[in-house]
Amino acid sequence: MSNEVLAAMVAALTGFGVAYLTLRTQIRQARMQLGAAHRAEIIRRQLDALEAIWSIFAAASRSGGEGRMLQARGGGQAISVEEARAFIRLLEDTFNARSGLYLSQKARRALFGFRDYIRDELIGNSSNGLLPLSTEQLAAFHEKRRFVRLCLRAEVGSTDLRVAQEELRLYEAGQKSRP
Repeated sequence: MSNEVLAAMVAALTGFGVAYLTLRTQIRQARMQLGAAHRAEIIRRQLDALEAIWSIFAAASRSGGEGRMLQARGGGQAISVEEARAFIRLLEDTFNARSGLYLSQKARRALFGFRDYIRDELIGNSSNGLLPLSTEQLAAFHEKRRFVRLCLRAEVGSTDLRVAQEELRLYEAGQKSRP
């Protein structure tokens, strides 16, 4: 074999090797970009879902008043059966739409624990109207509502605020110590 042919073969093999390594690198980068784009889309959808669920909690606001579940009655608080049912319906509709797909098991349990408390413990089979709440019922309502909101914050990642992290940790520690 002449030197020219040998040099051509070495150059061809070197070119093939460089092309192969370049192709592998590009395929790996394309997979990583596709995976990152998919993760970004999932995160965007999760944030949209959490915002949709968060927005329905206006009806459970501490401030009470028109369009809210809690309303002032005499010297205490009462729950509006109509507003509570509307809240439950909106919660279930929002969750059973696209939003529920992106929630963790912890957030789902908190949401439906709150719903069950309102439905089973507070309004039961009552007809429309206002039902007075005891101090214990009102405290439990606010506590369950707070836990749901903390779970939603944990989903979004806004518990990186030191206060929210501490609040969630204390709440969970308090729940474990209860029977």
